[in-house]
Order: sequence, then C-alpha cells, then structure tokens
Amino acid sequence: MKKNFYDVNDAGKTFFWVVLMPQIFGMIIYITLLCVASSTGLDFQELLYETSQTYAFIMMAQIAFALVFVLYNKNINVKIACKISKISKENVFICIIIALVALIGLSPAANLFVIMLEQSGLELSTSLPFEINNFWTLLLAILSFALVPAIVEELIFRGAILQGLRKFGVWPAILGSAALFALIHASAVQLVFPLLYGIILAMVVVKSGSIISSMICHFTSNAASLLISYFSIGGTQEETLSVDGGFVIIATISVALVFFIVSALLKYMKNEDKYKNVGKNNLSSQTVDKIDKILRERDNSILVDFFNNSKTSESKADKIDNSESLKVSNEENQTEICQDLEINKDLETICNSQKNKQVDEDFEYRAFKFYNYTKKLKKTLVENNSTFWLRWGVGIGIFIWLLNFSTYFI
Repeated sequence: MKKNFYDVNDAGKTFFWVVLMPQIFGMIIYITLLCVASSTGLDFQELLYETSQTYAFIMMAQIAFALVFVLYNKNINVKIACKISKISKENVFICIIIALVALIGLSPAANLFVIMLEQSGLELSTSLPFEINNFWTLLLAILSFALVPAIVEELIFRGAILQGLRKFGVWPAILGSAALFALIHASAVQLVFPLLYGIILAMVVVKSGSIISSMICHFTSNAASLLISYFSIGGTQEETLSVDGGFVIIATISVALVFFIVSALLKYMKNEDKYKNVGKNNLSSQTVDKIDKILRERDNSILVDFFNNSKTSESKADKIDNSESLKVSNEENQTEICQDLEINKDLETICNSQKNKQVDEDFEYRAFKFYNYTKKLKKTLVENNSTFWLRWGVGIGIFIWLLNFSTYFI
C-alpha cells in the first residue's frame, strides 16, 4: 500500500540525494572527459569548457533532481502527499501578484548581499550560462530556468521536504524548507533571494493547500526575470554601486513590505486542499469519501469533525469511548420499547431510526479505531531514525556550498 504522506525521514532522504546526485553526475562527466582527453590528445580544459556550455550540462542539476524524485516516490502517492490539487482562477491571480511583488521587493536585499561580497574583493558572476539574444534563446531559457525548475524544485522542496518537516510545526517546516532551498543552490550569489522567496513559496502552499500555487509563483518570477534580461540587452550600462546606510535601510524596508503585502494577499487566498484528510490519516481517497458520505447522509458528524478538526479530536474521542459502555443497555432499552409499545407506522419509524443511529455509532467507533491505528503507525515511521538523513544532507550541502565559495578566493 502506498503512503499518502511524507515524514521527516522522507524529507531527509530526499534532500540527501538531491544534494549528492548532481555531484555524482558531475564526477562521472569529469572522469569521462578526462578519459576522452587522454585517449584523443585533446586539451582537457577546452573540452571541459565546451561541455559546460551544452544544454544537457546546464540542465544536469534539474535532471538529477527529477531522477531522485521519481525513484524515491515509487511507494508514495505523490498526488496526495505533495498536495497536487487544482486551484481557482482567483488563487492563480493572487499567485502571479505575489510572484511579481517578491521579485521586485526582494531584489534590493539580494543585490545588497552581492555588492557586499564584491566590495570584499570577490569576483562574482551573475550572468546566465548562455546569452539571450533572440526569441529562440529566450524560449529555451524560459523552458530551462522557469518551467522545469518550477515543477521539479517545487515537488521536492514544497512537496516532499516541506510536508515532511511539518512534524516540527508549520513555521519550522516553512523556514527549514526555505533554508534547504537556499543551500541547494550552492552559490553565494543565490543565497539571499532563494532563502526569502522560499519562505514565501512555502507560505503560499500552506495557505492554498496546493503545490500548484507555488509552481505558478516560481514560474512567474523566473520567467519575468528572464524577460527583463531579454528586453534590457543593450539598454543598460553596468554601474558601480556602493553599500551605504541608505541602501541597507531601503533593502530592509523593501523586504518587510514584501512580507506585509504577501501576508495581506494570502488572507484572500482560498484553501483548496482536497486531500487534507487523506494525507493526515493515510487512508485512501475513496475510503475517506465513503466515510464522509455515509456519516453526512445519516447526520452524524463526530468522525467527520474529528478528521477535519484535530483540535477537538480528543474530546470527541472521549464521547465515543464513553458511549461504548452504554451500547448494550441502549440496545436492551430499545428492544423493550419496541416490544411493549403498539407498533404502528410512526412508532416503527422511530424505532428503526434509533437502531440506525446505533449502527452509525458502531461504524464511527470502528473507523475511529482504524484511524488511531494508522496514526500510531505514522508516528512510528516518523520517529524511526527520522533526522539521520536530514543531518547528513545538510552537512554535505554546507560542505559543497563552502567548497564552491572558496573558489572565489583562488
């Protein structure tokens, strides 16, 4: 049976392999080019440079991410665990506005950090791997740096990792997934913006209940950035900026304003998570639909409310457990009433409805016991060596980030 949820162990393993797989691919390519250069007499550095400019090499990280996600999720119901639900037109519009606000408002803080590094003596490159000088290269860039990352990276970081870290709470999951999202870029240039934007993307997923919303935000911001680069070619001159108190204040106010606007917009966003019960209980969608339908048709909302509102679950559970001891006496009383009273149509209807109500309570109790079983099973899976892979993934990610950062000093 496929799991309908991610736990911390899943989040840790996913991040571990997402960090490691691109390095493995790069090592294989490096060794292959070294062998080709030694056997053919070609210059290795020139061969390495030409290979690095190919489209396949540029997309190597995204290919590695996609491979990890596909292979790891064989036994996980991705549609439910990642919360892949359709969203309304209103939510789509809000996502586009959030993406544009974040792109404009977070850029000063990202530029401030890059300028500070450059003024410390580092030579940083913020250019794309290939020049966007015509429509076809623009289309290729949007496909490579907007569409593919919006799908692959969101499934990993706002899907497996964000949902897996929610054991620690909503905000720790949001901040943790954003930090890992920034770390995976393994670049000093791409540190501040992915960190801040990762927080916003996670907030959008939590509020909307669908990962489609963060995909739309991610694609919009990346595509808008590429369009700005395309239409600004030859129209701007490189300026030398310096860090002063005014720049720092503007960047700080800009970030605060972005989060204020995003928080305000999220209030108008609808939660469209149709799998919230399924993911929490690890029941199939068909089973939950049947439970919901039966209980609502019979005007019994104990289990429905339990699934939908965990805050009141214990009090409702107590009601069910307390009512169990009264079942036998209730059945005997109902039998005596039906035997003693003169059975006509009205009284027969009353007796049958009471019996049906007792059946409903039995059904609720069995379903509640089954839910407790799956809840205990989920708790066991989460607590079983849950942070081992996460710690190793973070450690390797920090090492790779520092290794790439040290190249600026060479």
